[in-house]
Amino acid sequence: MIKRYKLILDIINKDDNVACTTSINDEFNKCQLLDSAFTLKESGLYIGTVEGYDISKKELSNFCLFNIEENIDLKDKSIYRFPNLDLPRQKVDLLKDKFNMKVIRNPDKADLHVVSVKTIKQLLETSWTSHHNFKEFYDFLVFLKNKNLLSEKGRQKAIDMLAELPRDARVSFTKNYHGYESTISIHKPLFLDANNLIDKYFQDLRDKSPTLRDVIIKDPSDIKVFHELVNSNTNKVYDTDICDIIDADLAVLETHQLDDITKMIHSSNKEDRTLALEMLANCNINKSFDVASAIFYWEYDWLKDTNNWNSVNVRSFRIRMKDFEGSSSTATIYSYNNYIQQLIKCDKLTKFAVDYTRKKLYINILGSLVGKEADVFKVDLESLQVKKEINENMKIEC
Repeated sequence: MIKRYKLILDIINKDDNVACTTSINDEFNKCQLLDSAFTLKESGLYIGTVEGYDISKKELSNFCLFNIEENIDLKDKSIYRFPNLDLPRQKVDLLKDKFNMKVIRNPDKADLHVVSVKTIKQLLETSWTSHHNFKEFYDFLVFLKNKNLLSEKGRQKAIDMLAELPRDARVSFTKNYHGYESTISIHKPLFLDANNLIDKYFQDLRDKSPTLRDVIIKDPSDIKVFHELVNSNTNKVYDTDICDIIDADLAVLETHQLDDITKMIHSSNKEDRTLALEMLANCNINKSFDVASAIFYWEYDWLKDTNNWNSVNVRSFRIRMKDFEGSSSTATIYSYNNYIQQLIKCDKLTKFAVDYTRKKLYINILGSLVGKEADVFKVDLESLQVKKEINENMKIEC
């Protein structure tokens, strides 16, 4: 695991009984950092980078935190369930009977560890703070030396920090700012020069850093759990993969059924809506994902008004569709963007899902502006396309 460090540069020390003084030796027309100006401390783990605020399942796979078992064999196996699984115990009971499988409480004695994306993501957080490698840390210290900004004690501190820092570590650079810096600058112009040089160096670093968010772990208890999860030699499987095994024999909802199921959900007869929801809850979710997610996302309020909303089967289905719940307005572009983005995060984007969303957007928002109902301008549905980078996330349908 890559350790994360924080370098705190504080070139002013404030003593309660003494007027503001600097951690800078400005004798002999010099302005040099003392050893007290530097604090380097370990502050968690550095995992990698992502493009947005959230971390997708695909991005987790790119981190290569551990190997996920692809050819899952549950016959006569024992499994250990990590917390926060989207895997109802009622469904696990079906596996016990079918595969002579058992659930145990000791992770060290299990044949398989069942984990979820949710479990892993709860340990991680994203940060806009850039984390720099060993060379960039070294280059900064060389910059201070070349600019004659290190005193003898400061140079020794730099040597000590380089010896302490692991070669694969990542370091964030932080400079403490004080309200009374401007007052000191008036009386000590050399301090102002040094201060400006360092500020500019940090700004140049930020400008060069890629526009990505770093993924880190800060909390010691989360680090402990993360180490237990990653360092174990036991094979790992995702809870959703176990659910797929359970659902393997269930019916697949074909794309041509989407409109018919939607009509049932819009029925004024509550029994019809209840039956439609039962069909969703008892389908092969993995192979019906574009249909099931579209209905759950766009018809959420209708689905809630059923007799079986809180049944065991439906609760299990709702857990699998958690990222798509909530009332989604067909009148705002956000809803359409969000649906596609959620599919990408789940690695479930298909051509059907894109085309269905394009058509829905065209009818509900663009129709009166540039569609058949428009007064002046006209744009065909075929001209409404998603961006190239969105298409690159599309799954190849067999």
